[in-house]
Amino acid sequence: MGIRRRAGLVASWFLVPVVVVVSAAAVATAATRADTSDTDIAKVGVVVATDFPSGFTSKPASTASDAQLATLARGIGSCKGYAALQRVIDAQPKAKSRDFSDGSRDVSNDVDVFSSEEKAHAALVNYGDASVPTCLEKLLGKVLTQQYAKDPKTKGKIKSVVVSLSPQEISGLGDSSVVYEGSARITGKDRSVVQVGLGNAAVQVGRAVSDYTYTTSGSDLTTVLQPAIDQSVARLRAALTTG
Repeated sequence: MGIRRRAGLVASWFLVPVVVVVSAAAVATAATRADTSDTDIAKVGVVVATDFPSGFTSKPASTASDAQLATLARGIGSCKGYAALQRVIDAQPKAKSRDFSDGSRDVSNDVDVFSSEEKAHAALVNYGDASVPTCLEKLLGKVLTQQYAKDPKTKGKIKSVVVSLSPQEISGLGDSSVVYEGSARITGKDRSVVQVGLGNAAVQVGRAVSDYTYTTSGSDLTTVLQPAIDQSVARLRAALTTG
């Protein structure tokens, strides 16, 4: 389904709490300038239309899904760490891409810029904690169940949604990465079954982390996803170097 499966690559990216100390005298000026500059850097790292082959179209990213995830996570015991991580993400200078799709494959990414490489790496390490896949499975299961219940096309027709995710060891993505891939199995009340591939790759690039979310209903994603990641990572690295 995804990126370089040892020979060949759902939820937003979740971070560890980070404390940034700024001198009181500099708060009114330096901090504001840093946030503005880092936001500009983040914007350079989002995927754009030229990262995808013909046939892909885009629409504005939904901000409702982020709020929905945060609300649902508070009711899941295994997601206590996620809730804390999400609060830190919300405080970072960031940019969100448009959602790109060709009808069967969907790709988007968020970029968060930290104050140092050490803090970005620490966040990535915590995203790789063993509790994260379990949290995401329960969280995404609830999210999808709610979405199908609200969609007029599927309302009242879904019996169950089961999400399965596992970590993937994939080399060559930025400076380091944490990748989860799996599927959502949707069973209808008529006993029909649909399976959707899900994936999330959090990629550290210097003091930034670019988080890629992707899904597929059957078509291979490798030839689409890998170039999009490589090109956006290269832009982000160049912006961090000159920024």
